[in-house]
Order: sequence, then structure tokens, then C-alpha cells
Amino acid sequence: MARPTLARLASLTDEAAGFSVAEGYLVHYLAQADSDRTVQVRDWTGELIPMHLVPSGLAMLAQWPDEDVDGYVSRSLERRTQRSITDPDELLARLAEVREAGHAWGREEFAEGINSVGAAVLDGQGRVLGAIHIHGPSYRFPAAGDKDRVAGLVMDAATRLAASTARLTR
Repeated sequence: MARPTLARLASLTDEAAGFSVAEGYLVHYLAQADSDRTVQVRDWTGELIPMHLVPSGLAMLAQWPDEDVDGYVSRSLERRTQRSITDPDELLARLAEVREAGHAWGREEFAEGINSVGAAVLDGQGRVLGAIHIHGPSYRFPAAGDKDRVAGLVMDAATRLAASTARLTR
């Protein structure tokens, strides 16, 4: 169901777009649409990654009830790069920013050389269904002055996917 939305997003941004869901405290990447660019970030479909390391996970985690977030941050937070957030207080502050903005940016927090932006896909009651993200090589993504436009496209795609899901469940 997410594939047409992902293909449109990849076409609009010229970067790879993906859809993921929360699986416990992990992000499970379910689908990806690639761009036509020669240099791309690899397809992460099938991978399981700690939520705090990627924007799709941050976007979903930011929408969780406080007690569930507290459970997440009470654990040891894995570090993958020097930019990974491993301090619980820093992660809680970051989640507040994500909640306010409606999206999360990641700058080489999961893997060096990869930047990403993600937004949660919510049902009509505000429950998290998953997240949509775009990722690309850090040397070109996001392009100068393009950060807000790209974040807006991701949030719009998340809203469109949520609306499509709602139509199916009626």
C-alpha cells in the first residue's frame, strides 16, 4: 500500500524513500523506492534498527505514550557513530523537538555518510502505524536551502498514506 507514495516521494526528491514500522523497540524497514541517481544509499528493506538511531524511529517514538517512551530511554542506548544520541535526557529533548516539528532529521547518527528525514504515519486516533522517510548521501542530502521543502514532502506523504489506510478500514 505504501509503494505508490514512496515512488512519488522518491521522484519528487530524487532520493530513496522508505516505509517502516515499530517492532518492539526496533524499526523494521518494510519497503523502499529508489531514485534514478547513480549514487544511492543501499536498500534497508528487512533490516531491524534501534529506534533512536534513525529519523523514522524517532518520529514514531515521539508519538508514543510517555510511559512507553520512559521504558525505551531507561535501557542502554546503542551508539553506531559519534553522532548517535546515547544520553536519555538528550533523547527526551530530541523527541520533544520532533513532536513539535512533526518530523525528525538524522545526520549521520546511524551510519556515517547518510542523512535522513522521517515522519510518523498516524491513524485517525493518533496511533502510530509506521513512518515514511527519505535518505541520501550526506554530501548532497539535503541540498542547500532544501531542508524545509523535503521535510514538508515527507510529512505530506505520511498524511497521504494515513488517509489511504483510513479509506481501506472504513
